[in-house]
Amino acid sequence: MLQNLPEAIDFHLPIWYNGAFTTQETEKIKLSGDEEELYRQLVCWCCVQRYWYYVLDSPKASDTEYDMIERCVAYIEEEFLLERNRYSPTIRPGSSFPSDYPKFVLFCFATPKESENENE
Repeated sequence: MLQNLPEAIDFHLPIWYNGAFTTQETEKIKLSGDEEELYRQLVCWCCVQRYWYYVLDSPKASDTEYDMIERCVAYIEEEFLLERNRYSPTIRPGSSFPSDYPKFVLFCFATPKESENENE
């Protein structure tokens, strides 16, 4: 199952440009060979993609790509882990409510005005 993964994936991290979120061309993030670290990377990737899809209605990953990554998360959970991450796509459905996402995702998608308010 894990042999189907690419060596690196694009997280489609957002940038705020002209009053809206967009993505910029960035280097893909190299995937770890360690199962626990790889698991965290893939769960984080799923969280970011779900935010694009459910909250912003602007998906960046194809359904095929997302499904493959989610299947790899499920495989790692079944084969290597005793405890699943609470944000795993295998146990937590997608949501259109930003408050349902981990803080790192909210930080990535904070507008300049929201970022200023956090620093006060």
